[in-house]
Amino acid sequence: MITHAFDLAVVNSWLEYRLDAKRANLQTKDTLDRLHFKMNVAQCLHADNSLIPVPKDNRTRASKAHQRGFQLHESCVTENKRITMANQMRYIHQRPPTWSDTLPTLHVITPTYRRPVQKAELTRLTNTFLHVPNLHWLVVEDSVQKTAIVSRLLENTGLNYTHLNVETPENLKTQKKPKNVRIPRGTMQRNLALRWLRENINPNSSRKGVVYFADDDNTYSLELFEEMRWTHKASVWPVAFVGGLRYESPKINSQGKVFGWRTVFDPHRPFAIDMAGFAVNLQLILGKPQAYFKLKGVKGGYQESSLLQDLVTLSDLEPKAANCTKILVWHTRTERPLLVNEGKKGFTNGSMEV
Repeated sequence: MITHAFDLAVVNSWLEYRLDAKRANLQTKDTLDRLHFKMNVAQCLHADNSLIPVPKDNRTRASKAHQRGFQLHESCVTENKRITMANQMRYIHQRPPTWSDTLPTLHVITPTYRRPVQKAELTRLTNTFLHVPNLHWLVVEDSVQKTAIVSRLLENTGLNYTHLNVETPENLKTQKKPKNVRIPRGTMQRNLALRWLRENINPNSSRKGVVYFADDDNTYSLELFEEMRWTHKASVWPVAFVGGLRYESPKINSQGKVFGWRTVFDPHRPFAIDMAGFAVNLQLILGKPQAYFKLKGVKGGYQESSLLQDLVTLSDLEPKAANCTKILVWHTRTERPLLVNEGKKGFTNGSMEV
């Protein structure tokens, strides 16, 4: 009776595994059949309990089988629960987003810098991007060299990514200089990503794509990425929780064209829009190599305008998000953690990656 109950639990777990594989659009040949799934379970239990024998030849066959696309690495499944064992026992559930030759690629640029919540921010962003097909993530660190924490995170995402780094000089960092001589955080990092695109993608190719600047402290609806995917020149939409308002938005006339900006802070800016509120066609970026975010002579709040002015005019803008009546991105920002007890009496381990 106990054996039957255990076998039933394993079979149920295998059925769940098959459903996950189907959702991930994996072919049958790339998933474990019931026999090999059971052998993986047996191998895992054997590693934890020497009373359960597993023939050597079976271990070898199972090892070859579980190296395929949808992988179960040394993982135990019992009572319909995945139990992660310490050290070697891990359940790695890789579901990279689908890729289609017919869809334009979304080149998403994210500047990032070291702080306590960096990994948490990038993890949340990863979990969003895993649901977006044809996404190329350009992550640019504000650092002298690529850091291990970001490198490890990117390697484990299953996403198509490019990892870059450039350090903002001390004399230009925002926290150290008055407003008239500082540059907004992320400017040099975004510019490096734009340069990478221009140096690595042939402007004469037929490759379709869109460039979007996604900071790591925002929250994004999946709908937003499909809205921007077919941008002809530059598309725009509202952004929530910016400028001291519930949201800022382009103003749209009866012909569906942008004619101004719904914002309190300097509404007469050429493009009074948040960094998260627009996307640009890749060919436009490649075809106008002079277009960058300006480092000098740009007032606060004018960074977006400094790029867009070299690319488009107001009449070129394409309203998205139901003619700018829906919120699909929120400038949420993670609360800075209070770490007042760190370092007291060795309470936490400084080598633990957070």
